[in-house]
Amino acid sequence: MDKQLFCKYCGKKIEVENAIFCTGCGKRLDDEPVKEQEKSAEEKDPVKEVKEEQEKTESIAKETQPAGNEKCDDDDPKKPVSIVKVALIVFASLLALSLIGLGIYKLATRSIVEDEVNIDDNDGGDDVIAASPTDTPDEPEPTKEAPIITLGNPPEPTIEPVIAASVPGSDDTDPNGLHTYKIVIDDVTWEEACRDTKTLFGDEGGYLVHINTKEEYDYIVDFIKKAGYEDRIFWIGAKRLESPAVYKWVDQDGNLVGDNLNNLEYWLEGEPSFYDDSTSTFETCVEMFYSKKNKKWVFNDVQNDVLELLPSYTGKMGYIIEID
Repeated sequence: MDKQLFCKYCGKKIEVENAIFCTGCGKRLDDEPVKEQEKSAEEKDPVKEVKEEQEKTESIAKETQPAGNEKCDDDDPKKPVSIVKVALIVFASLLALSLIGLGIYKLATRSIVEDEVNIDDNDGGDDVIAASPTDTPDEPEPTKEAPIITLGNPPEPTIEPVIAASVPGSDDTDPNGLHTYKIVIDDVTWEEACRDTKTLFGDEGGYLVHINTKEEYDYIVDFIKKAGYEDRIFWIGAKRLESPAVYKWVDQDGNLVGDNLNNLEYWLEGEPSFYDDSTSTFETCVEMFYSKKNKKWVFNDVQNDVLELLPSYTGKMGYIIEID
């Protein structure tokens, strides 16, 4: 095969054999032309191209390599091991700091708790830790106000009932000679007073006193004054059932008899009340006492066991017996 010729000036392929001038640049071709095969071999040498590319890459790597290090080898097998060690050191440091912080917190809270409690070992027994008191005992609930009576030195309670069968300088029988009255001093309930009256004077026809007229009321009040018992509280023979709310006199056997007593003039103002709101108890029995405020003896309804409601009545209770 004939060799292909190229212009040595512009490199254009010469198509005409034995041409004198280049059809590309117009220069003479008398001089020796460059052979295509030689030029192609020179331009397209793969070994040379690879070598030049490698030299170029190494030059760039050297320019970008950090100062003080001759090379940066990413394939160094020791690098992962170093990262694991650093991670373990960081984790251990955090754990140690957490434990130290927990210890400081426990010491601080223990100090606070010890400041808030008192240790009482005066009794010689086991240590008792008691928190500082913050609550105070509840105030006692109000009770029904005690009747106002003329008070002197409270008499000593008696074991056996004291019966005032007669009063010096006076007669214990009413002016008409129809009834006899007796005073018994004893701390008893209304029911016990009714029972004891029947036991002591049942054979004589005795019962807890009935006050049917103003004259009888005045006579009994005068009898109490002469006996010296103005500071006492006396049961009288009036009672009601829980329903209806009607007070009546009771006979020797405790049966309700006679008329409605709710409108008698002797009641304390606001009485009978039938129910004590402060103690949530029904009031079914009647007592008689001297009201200092009203300056007279008055009736008042209370529960059967008044001493349970008003312990201050202890040593001041009694009852009045009427005998036909």
